[in-house]
Amino acid sequence: MVSQKMIERKYKRETVIHLRGEPIDRVFILRSGKVKMYRTDPDGKKSLLTYHHQGDLFPLYGFFQSAVFQADAHAEEDSVLLVITLEDMNQLLKEYPELSQRVITLMGQRMLELEQQWSETIIFDVQERLIMLLLRLAQDVSRPYQGSWVKLTEKFTNRELAQMIGSTRETVSRILNRLKRQGIVGGHQGYLLIHVAHLESRIEEH
Repeated sequence: MVSQKMIERKYKRETVIHLRGEPIDRVFILRSGKVKMYRTDPDGKKSLLTYHHQGDLFPLYGFFQSAVFQADAHAEEDSVLLVITLEDMNQLLKEYPELSQRVITLMGQRMLELEQQWSETIIFDVQERLIMLLLRLAQDVSRPYQGSWVKLTEKFTNRELAQMIGSTRETVSRILNRLKRQGIVGGHQGYLLIHVAHLESRIEEH
C-alpha cells in the first residue's frame, strides 16, 4: 500500500529538491545518492545543517499541521528519491499504527541528536565538538578501510565540518592537521579516514 502511493524521482547532482520556506506538501525517502540540507543567508552564503543518506525519511516534521521546510535540500550527487504527498502520508499514518510508531521513533532520535549537539556547543571546546562529530560520521556514513580505520563514504569540506559544530574553517583545518600528525585521522581520494579507537581515547582523556 505504501509503495503504491510513492513516486520515484531522479535528481541530478546539485539539483534543488526543496527550498526553505516552501510549504511542506510532500515527504521524501532517499533510495540512493546523497542529500545535504543548507541554510542560505541573504548574501547567498550556504551553511550546512545536516545530511541524509540511503534510507532516510525527511522532513520529520509537518505532519497533520501546516508547516514550511526549514532548510534547502540539495542533491550532492545523482540521487533517487521516493516521494509521497503529505496528504497520502498523513492518511497512511492514520491507517497503519506500526508506521506511525516508526516515524515517532525517528522523530525522537532526531530530537535527541539535536539536543546532544546543542549541549556539546555549550559544554565542550571546538576540538572536542569536532571529535564527537567525526565519531558520529564514522558511525553513520563510513565503511571499514584498513585495520582499525574506517573511511567516510561522503565527502565533507572543512567549511562544512565547521558549520556543523559552530566553528570556522580555519580552526577546523588546524585541528584536523594536528589529528593527522598524531595518526588519528587521514585522507584518501578526498574522503576522511578515521581511527575510531584512537579518536574515542581522545574524548576519554577529557
